Amino acid sequence: MSNFVAGPYTATYDGTALGLTTQGFTLSHEFFKRLITGDVFGDGPVNAIYRGRAQFVEFESLEAENAGILELTEPYGAGTALVSGVIGQFDQTVGSCTGAAKTLILTKVAGSCATPASVTFPLSVLAEGYPVRALYGQDLRTIPLRLRVYPNESTGVFGTQA
Repeated sequence: MSNFVAGPYTATYDGTALGLTTQGFTLSHEFFKRLITGDVFGDGPVNAIYRGRAQFVEFESLEAENAGILELTEPYGAGTALVSGVIGQFDQTVGSCTGAAKTLILTKVAGSCATPASVTFPLSVLAEGYPVRALYGQDLRTIPLRLRVYPNESTGVFGTQA
């Protein structure tokens, strides 16, 4: 028997519903390694040292005017459009400085066969260098987004599944 998985999810960001997406949510990760090369093989790696990972969540919002989407697209301007925001603000809370990263929770739609039932990322924020694009024209305004997910510094865990 095959192990197929399908089913829609809803999402909240900092407790605010994010609304409809074009195709759901894509979780991705990449590993960082220090390649070890030696003169016998030239630039060909002979081994590597694992140096961590990065975690991301990507989706395309169908609801450009959603309050949660505005908070996602303007994390440093406190959800205010076209505002530069606080220069020097951290993504994660440091001491008395409140960070911009918030909790993203994906929850399967009731009655669907999707697994897991929910995924929680406690520290997520708009990824650096990711251009936020919003169409101002005659077609539906969608907003593609990419969020960086940070791990818990004490455990190394990026999120939890239930």
